[in-house]
Amino acid sequence: MKTIIKKILPLALVAILFTGCAKDFLDVDQKGVRTIATFYKTDADATSAIASCYNMLRAMNASVWTSFWMTKESLADDIYCGGENSGDRPEYQELNTFTFGPTNSPITNIYRYSYMVIYRANLIIDNIKNPTPYQKLVIAEAKAMRAYVYFELGTLYGPVPLVLHELQPTEYAQGNSTMETLYAQIEKDLNEAIVDLPKKSQLTAAGSDPARFSKGTAMAFLGKAQLFEKKYAEAATTFQALIDSHEYDLYQLSEINNDYTQLFRKSTEFGKESIFEISYTSDRKNDWGNAFGDLWNDPSRTNPANLVWQLCGPRGDQGFSGGSLNINGGWGFGYPTLSLWNAFKAAGDSVRLQGTILTASRVVAAGGTMGKDGNYMYGCPGLVRLKYTTWADETSSASGAVPDLCYGTNLRIMRYADVLLMAAEAYLQSSKANLALPLINQVRTRVNLPALTSVTLDNIKLERRLELAFEGPRYQDLVRWGDAATVLKDQGKQVPTGKVVGGQLQFATKSNAGFVAPKNNMFPIPFNEMSSNPNVKQNPGY
Repeated sequence: MKTIIKKILPLALVAILFTGCAKDFLDVDQKGVRTIATFYKTDADATSAIASCYNMLRAMNASVWTSFWMTKESLADDIYCGGENSGDRPEYQELNTFTFGPTNSPITNIYRYSYMVIYRANLIIDNIKNPTPYQKLVIAEAKAMRAYVYFELGTLYGPVPLVLHELQPTEYAQGNSTMETLYAQIEKDLNEAIVDLPKKSQLTAAGSDPARFSKGTAMAFLGKAQLFEKKYAEAATTFQALIDSHEYDLYQLSEINNDYTQLFRKSTEFGKESIFEISYTSDRKNDWGNAFGDLWNDPSRTNPANLVWQLCGPRGDQGFSGGSLNINGGWGFGYPTLSLWNAFKAAGDSVRLQGTILTASRVVAAGGTMGKDGNYMYGCPGLVRLKYTTWADETSSASGAVPDLCYGTNLRIMRYADVLLMAAEAYLQSSKANLALPLINQVRTRVNLPALTSVTLDNIKLERRLELAFEGPRYQDLVRWGDAATVLKDQGKQVPTGKVVGGQLQFATKSNAGFVAPKNNMFPIPFNEMSSNPNVKQNPGY
């Protein structure tokens, strides 16, 4: 279902873009313009307002040069940046090698667009007075969304300014918050949201919209925040309450045709394992011209399709063809690293390996090609992603759209498997390994791995890497564990060129690449923000 967000998106954008425009032009009321004073009155107004927030989350992740998902993936040791060559999309190349600074465009734009979500959420929270029962639900959604965005900002940019209302001009230059203050507000927003949000089972009922925040979504994000705060006992309690709700479960392989890739295909969207996912559709008429051209860098515009899967599909013009595998060529960003491949192999994890990474031998066996003239594509070590790849049957030209631009596959932000592993970690860190063990084993036995007889933190770290590969949390996990300086110290120093000489894959060397501690534990505050706001302080090292 792609219901509420898709249906009222144009109305939502008109409503929000013009909010606050009264008396701007010669103090004359403008026909067709709605003000804060006249908006936020009806349930329909509330629906339009919250849809504009969801639209920003959707576009932030799917706009190719400003993808939040691709940005986080680029920071971890699971992908090589790829592209056409080493100069293709330097903003992502910088992220993948830790050579970025305050002018990096994804870092700049994600910061900006995050505050756009917060601004829109604040308008809802501030301006819906005497709410109806439905409007109370919308306010709860806005609080949960604000908390989610502040969590991402805090764990990536550090103690950013905390803005909880529509700012007046004299308030624009907000100073840094503290991480303690940020987390306190995140917990407050989520605890308040949990009271009023519906259960997932209510959202998935006939006529409802499963793309919206549920009580379980807010509980999962609350537990995650508590885990990052090292409030392990509290996190365990939160996660256990979510588990005990019985609103979620793991798909067993027998339920998905013994095909692990189905967990990230349209067939399981909003399924029993999904706690929160961002919804996309491929049925809008979008093309390379004006209807879509404005969207490359500006997520504030309406963007119902997911361009990022095209960005990260194996490079078609460098010789990839999928044969009978049902995979289109893409633009070649985000190839799996040999490190990730070796981690799967060492763990004996054949089910997830086969469902996450595709090898050159499998492509050739299917009648396809993995490059030209005996070479692979640039940045490719003979491996391409299967999780979130360019599946030919998940894009459409039925509406007249260009298929390459219109992948409709949803992005899973939080899955039940993630919750089980975080709960296991919280219990282990609370000296309750006996409660952690069955949780990690649920995730392992689902993919035919043997159950552990005891559990360590290293077990959980590895399980998170293998289960959640290409889903975005790896970099933030490494930083919070204190492992980033070790694991990422050589990140980007050796990049596959795609050339194969004498049967050996060739690598290019980038000597200045690699994680530098403590600098790279956080992003820099963007240059634009530093230039316009005298009260915000730059993060150390930038």
